[in-house]
Formats: sequence, structure tokens, C-alpha cells
Amino acid sequence: MTCTSPQPKPMQIRLPDPFLVSDPARLAALDAFDVLDTPTESGFDDVVRLAMRLCAAPVALVSLVAADRQWFKANVGFPRCETDLESSVCKFALAEPDLLIISDLAADPRTASNPLVTGEPHIRFYAGAPLRLTGGAVVGSLCVIDTVPRPAGLTLEQSDDLRALGRQVVLLLEARRSMARDRAEALEKGEAQASALARAAVSEAQNVSLRISDQRSRFAQEAGGVGTYELAVASSMMQVSTEFCRLYGVPVAPLYSAATFEALVLPEDAGVRSSDASREDGSAVLDIEYRIRRADDGELRWIARRATFMRDESGAVVAMFGTVRDVTERRAVQDALRASEALAQENIQRVQLALAAGAIIGTWNWDIPSDCFTIDEAFAQTFGLDPVLGREGIPLAQIVATVHPDDQAGLSAAITTAILRGGAYAHQYRVRRADGRYYWIEANGRVDRAEDGTPLSFPGVLLDIEERRAAQAALTASESRLRALVTAGAQSVYRMSPDWQEMRQLDGHGFLADTVAPSMRWLDSYIDPADRPEVMAAIEDAIQRKGTFELEHRVRRADGSFGWTLSRAVPLFEEHGEIAEWFGAASDVTPRRTAEARQAALVTVGDQLRDLGSIPDIVHAAAGIVAQVLGATRAGYGLVDAARASVDVPTDWCAPGIASVAGQHDFRDYGSYIEDLRHGAAVLIEDVERDPRTRESAATLLAIGVRALINVPVMERGRLVGIGFIHSDRSRAFSTEELAFVRAVADRVQVAVARVQAEAQQALLNGELSHRLKNTLSMVQGIAGQTLRSVPDQAPVQAFSQRLIALSRAHDVLLQDSWAAAPIHSVVERVLSLQSPLDRFRIVGPNLALSPQATLSLSLLLHELTTNAVKYGALSNEAGTVSVAWWVEDDEERTVVLTWQERGGPPAQVPTRHGFGARLIQIGLVGTREAQLSYTTLGFDAEFRAPSSQVVAS
Repeated sequence: MTCTSPQPKPMQIRLPDPFLVSDPARLAALDAFDVLDTPTESGFDDVVRLAMRLCAAPVALVSLVAADRQWFKANVGFPRCETDLESSVCKFALAEPDLLIISDLAADPRTASNPLVTGEPHIRFYAGAPLRLTGGAVVGSLCVIDTVPRPAGLTLEQSDDLRALGRQVVLLLEARRSMARDRAEALEKGEAQASALARAAVSEAQNVSLRISDQRSRFAQEAGGVGTYELAVASSMMQVSTEFCRLYGVPVAPLYSAATFEALVLPEDAGVRSSDASREDGSAVLDIEYRIRRADDGELRWIARRATFMRDESGAVVAMFGTVRDVTERRAVQDALRASEALAQENIQRVQLALAAGAIIGTWNWDIPSDCFTIDEAFAQTFGLDPVLGREGIPLAQIVATVHPDDQAGLSAAITTAILRGGAYAHQYRVRRADGRYYWIEANGRVDRAEDGTPLSFPGVLLDIEERRAAQAALTASESRLRALVTAGAQSVYRMSPDWQEMRQLDGHGFLADTVAPSMRWLDSYIDPADRPEVMAAIEDAIQRKGTFELEHRVRRADGSFGWTLSRAVPLFEEHGEIAEWFGAASDVTPRRTAEARQAALVTVGDQLRDLGSIPDIVHAAAGIVAQVLGATRAGYGLVDAARASVDVPTDWCAPGIASVAGQHDFRDYGSYIEDLRHGAAVLIEDVERDPRTRESAATLLAIGVRALINVPVMERGRLVGIGFIHSDRSRAFSTEELAFVRAVADRVQVAVARVQAEAQQALLNGELSHRLKNTLSMVQGIAGQTLRSVPDQAPVQAFSQRLIALSRAHDVLLQDSWAAAPIHSVVERVLSLQSPLDRFRIVGPNLALSPQATLSLSLLLHELTTNAVKYGALSNEAGTVSVAWWVEDDEERTVVLTWQERGGPPAQVPTRHGFGARLIQIGLVGTREAQLSYTTLGFDAEFRAPSSQVVAS
């Protein structure tokens, strides 16, 4: 039997799926982020820089694949911000369940013809982590790229790091979208609520004005009818009622010009009526009587007009509305009463009261000493009593019998009080009239006394207030509807005095504490002293403008804690345009403000951790931010030894009076939740004494100030490596948003810790590499010296040794920055100091980070220039100096210019022979051969030029 080796399976290559790239659901998910073509953001920039360093690649991108292009939200080392899909490698990552790694792009059939592979910048290696959303859609990738193939791909650690950073990019995208959505919803809700509140307030202001006007027009019922109107100031057109038309004798029509009725006013009374000008500037008299000649029969009639203005938010008059009534008979009675001196004093008092009160349905006079109660004919007819008996005197019990049983006790008490006190009397109650139904009336009178205080007479009038009570009920219902409208979109509603000194009412609905009675100390009850200046400034501004008050501020909630509220209030106006009161609503925006604070904290954490270089500093900074956002008493991060079930807390943040827990701890000393953490589950405990996992260890936890806690595990390749923890000294429930916030911070801390550990390891490797390189160069130098010691002319040997030393110094500078770049000042100073003190040089130029190739090239070039200056030029005597300068010219491709200028030495001579050093100088910087050399009597000058892209590190 013949044995054969198993044949290797062919590599599975996923070809691009055109439908996947243009999948409507995937594109909709990408569009929902609204991120394409937005400015750079530090969170995404931090991710690509970290990916570049962790994977030791010159290029890292956050690539989002749209329908017709790929756009980079963040990039480092790549000159473009987007490419077409033909140049995209990231589109292949859309179909990958895990990392997409292509060791050699030129050898892979999917990418061999890619323009970025066949042409500039000649990319050869690609590794990308798909950006997979919660719903499964992949919107792009976080990738690293190299210009040389990598047969080994990435290490396990680099692969895990790239996956973790890809998840962080997804979290950043989703947090960005969530924050934008919250702001949009809050803005939309606020605008809708403000609009509805403003419309309701204007409508209510009109209703209030109409009610006030109605209260002042009590003579309308006496006249037999009331006409109503509404006049638009801008057009002078009037909407009038049927009764209005009848009073003026015009055909019934809903719309008339104001000039139609102004023409009917007698010329001698024209000065008291309103006009276009007086209505527009608000100077028209609102309560006036004048004479007209009716349009249909020419009859002279007295008209009483009552009106009010409606104003807009700026205070400008926009409308005038009110009532008119015919008071001809009343004016005739007035005139007759003035002309007659035969009427008794009793009738004079009765008429004066009647004229002042309006809406009269009867009068009375009670002679208290004789207990004689007389009424007029209108009183008798209204209540079905004998008019003759009313004139002679009617038993008071017969009058009281018409009063509603529920109101008799109150009426008796009011009459008794008026007699004992004397003076004015007013009381409202229900009476049964001739039709057998009960109606609301108001009794107005006055108790007159003798000089010794004895009550003598009690005259008065009865007013029909049935319609007024109905109007008040309608007003109450309207207020209820307005309150319901506002309440539907807010947690509380309130009423304030015109100057905001008094809170008249607050219905907090559990969000704020209700008022028991009007309060002058509402600022003390609801507003923190630190926030009061801002609140009062906004109130003063609204009062000055007579416009809407709107402010988002902190407020003490019903449970005693402080939260955030969006408060809006609109002014309600009196008929003269003055503010009667403010009606407002307050909504709880604490969740949104808290979410914004958490998002801002994540940005702050990212900014701070990026600049910190030690694990204790990283933990302390992040813990302090988390604790302040969540109101915790302690926060920190621990490195876990899962095998020993222990955690090492390098440092933590503690509130005043709370002790630190830094140090080594065994999990099982504090409860039985280590297994939850090992499986990657977060641990939330609201009260250690009630939770079964910590009940037995509660005393230990309480002893270190822990009543509630959060532990968030940090996993690497399925292994527990760290925990982020939050402690509170009081019982509290933690929301899912707070847990997500702690988890996000813990992930950032873990990434920062990994960075510090990686940098420390890299520094160790660099030191070892530097040591070995120096040993190698020393060995080469020794071998050369031994090999060439018999050479008669030792000058070339010495030059060779000096060049080795220059290369060694260049390598030292590069190793300090992980071979990625070298500061140009360090390179220049180290090379020049090899052969001459630095005080002989004048060094000027901006800070530039040189690429490795440029570092070596510049080191050799400066070494040769210095060698020549020491032998033949400015450094050959004690007086000469050398100026070394460089700058970047902003031409088409940005050019780096380096100049060398020798002064104070012997005249420069053109060399007669060209050795290796001379050729090295002529080659110039990074081999561009752009070198201009000048030999003058003043000294040697040189200028070297090279593209910035070849000199400066990406």
C-alpha cells in the first residue's frame, strides 16, 4: 500500500459581493450615523494612532465604505481622505466574520490590480477589523497598512489589540449618533412645547381679557342686549355680532369696516371715539359712552362701549375687542333724576348704587330701627312677589325663603357681619326666581350708621351674575385645558407673580415638591445659591422683553437631590398690556444632561489618558472623572490575577473622608462574585447587606465604606485581566447607562495600561538593540583597525571610524523614538559635537521629526561637512563659526531646505580631488543630488533641498 501526504486545502478567498457593498440596510445604517465628511474628532484620531503603534505599521485608517467610495473618519500616514471603491481594500472586510489579513496585496487576486498596489503609495500588507454594529451590519473597518509584505501577518497580541480597537470605534460611532439623536429630540420637543405653550397662552390671554371686559359691562343686561366685536388694527376691519348690527341699525353681516360705525357718531362726540391712530398706539379710551344716529331710522341713541387691547410679545397692539350696549334709557333716567328734586333721599341712594353696579334686577332698602324691608317693582317681579306689599314693607323671612337652602346660613352671617361692622356689603348666593329655577345673584349695599354707631339703614341692589359665574366656570375649564396641555409635555406646571417674587402655585407631579401655599421663598426651596444669578438674569430679561422665559438649569427635586430642568414660562397680560402673571412648565432633562456629562467625561478620559505615562497616573485620572460623573465615593481600576482570585489596585480616587483601597486583595474576602467576573459578567450590587453574594461579607465591605458597588470585568482572549470598580457609601441602584459608562472607561483604561506596558517593553527592547548595535559597530571598527593597521596612510581608516561613530549616534536618536522618527535638533547636535564644541555652531530651525532614512543621510552629510570644516574651513582655527539652518518651503510638494555657512576661517578652495566624502556631500540630503556648493573668500556655503515627504516622518 502506498502512503501519500495529504494535499493542503486551497486558501478560501472571499470575492467582493456587489450587493453587500450596496446593501440598502447596510447603507441606511451608515447614513444613520451622519458621519461622512465631518471634521476630525480626537477619539477616532487616538484610535488610529494607537493601532499604528501597536501593529508597528506606517498607516492606520478608520475607513467607512459608502455606496460609491470609501471615506476615512481618521487616518495617519495616508495622504488622502477618501478613495473610490476600485482602490478600496476595506470593501473585502465587509464579508469577513473576523479580521481580514492579506500578507501580500500584490500576490492576492483580489488586490493585485488595485491602483494603490500597482502605483503610489505601493501598499503591500493589509489587516482590517470589520466595524460590525449591534444589528450585524458592517459599515467599514479599522485597518493598518504597510508598504512591505508581511508573510507572518500580525502577532496574536496585535490581532487582539486591533479587534479591541475596532470595537472602540463602533462604540464611538454609536455614542456619537446617540448624543446627536438626544439633542435633536430635545430640540424638537422643546420647540413643539414652546409653540403649543405660546399659542395656548395667547388664547388664554384673550379669554382673560374678555372676562375682565365682561365684568366691567354690567349695564349690558339692563339695556336689553349686548353686542360684541373684534377689530384688527392692521386692516381696521371688524367682526361684529348680530346684536351689534341691531344696535347701530345696519344690516346683519359678519364683517364691516370701522369707518362705517365711526361715521354714525355725532360730530360733537367724535373726539371721544377711537381712531386708527389711537388704536395703533394704544391711547384709545377703552371705557367710553357716545351718541350715534342709527343707520336705518336716524334715531339718536346713547352707546356704551367697553374694550380691551390684545398685544403681541413685543407689546404692540394687534387687535381691539369688546362690547357695546344701548344705554339711552339709563341716560334718560339719569337726566330725569338730576332734574328732579322731589325724589326722596332713599331713591337717590338707590339710583346711585344701581348706576355704579350694573346688571340690576332690583333694589331694596331696609330701615333697621323699624325693621321695615321695602323693594322696588323690578325686585318683586323677578321673584314673583306682590309689588304693593313690596312698597309697603315685606317680611324679611319671605325674602329669605327664596334663597337656596345651602346658601341661607352664609347669607345670614354676611348680613350680621355688615350690620355689626357698618359700611359696604357684598355677598353672592343663589335665589329662586319667578320661573322656579335658582340663579346666582350678587347683593351690593351699604349699612349707614348714626353718629353713635347705631345702624340706621341698609339700602342695596341685586345684580344678576349668572352669566358672569358661567364665564368664570368657562375660564376655570379653559385654565384646566391649558394646564392639561402643558402637563402633557412637562413634569410640572407653575404660576408666578408679574415680578416673579411670589410663586403662586406649583404642581410638581412628583418631580418637584408641590407648593402648599403661595411662597416668597421659592428660590431657597428649589434653586442652589450658585445657580441663582443665572436664573434671575434670565427672569429679568424676560420681564424687560415681556416675552417667553426659557432656561435650562439645576433644580432641587422632590426627593431632595439636584437634577436638571428645562423651564419655560409665558406672560399673561391684562387689558392694558401689563403682565398679570406668568404661567410656566418645567420638564426633567436630567437623563439627557447626565448622558451628555458621561459623553463629555469619555472625551476627557481619552484626552487625559493619552498624555499619561504611568499606570497609577492613568488609574487615578480615570477614576476621578468616573466618580465625579456618577457621584461615587471611590473609583479605581485593578489588575487581576485570575488564577489566584486576587486583584492588585495600583491607586484609586477617593472622596474626602474615604480611605484608599490601593494594594493587593483577595476577591473571596469581599463576596462570592468572582465567578461572575471570570465569565465576563458585570457585578452590580445595590446594597451589600441585602445581596446574597455579599451578605456574609457585608461587615468587611461596610468597614471600607462600601454599601453599593459596580465591578466591570476587562477580558482579553476570554481571560479576566482587570476590573473597573465604583463604590458608594449609600444604597443606590445603577442604571444600564451608568454600567455602560463604567465599562467604556474601563476599556479605555485597559487600552492605556496596555500602551504603557507596550511602551515599557519597547523601551527595554530598544535599549537592548542599542547595546547590541553599539557592540556590533565597535566590533566592525576594531576589525577595520586591525585589518588596516598596516596601511601607511591611516587617514582613510580614521575617516571610516568617524563615519561609523556618526552612524552610531544617528541610531541612538532613532532608538529613542522606536525607530519611527528622530528629532532633527537631537540628530544635528549629536553629530556636530563629535568633532567640535557646539558653541562653535549657530543652529536654527523648526522642530521636525525625521524619517529613519533621512536621519542616517543627514548624520553622514553633517559628519562630512564638519570633517572638512575642521581640516580646511572655519573650524580649522579658533575664530571661525558655522551656521546650520533649515526650514520648510510651502511650494507644490513642500521642500525641506538645509544650509551650511562657514565664516571666520580661511578662504574656501574648490577641491582638486573628489573622494568618498566629497561625493557624499554632492549626493545631498536623502540622495536627491539637489546640492548647491559655493567656495568664496568668506568661506564655504552649501544648500541642500529634498521633498518633505522623503525627509519628515509621517
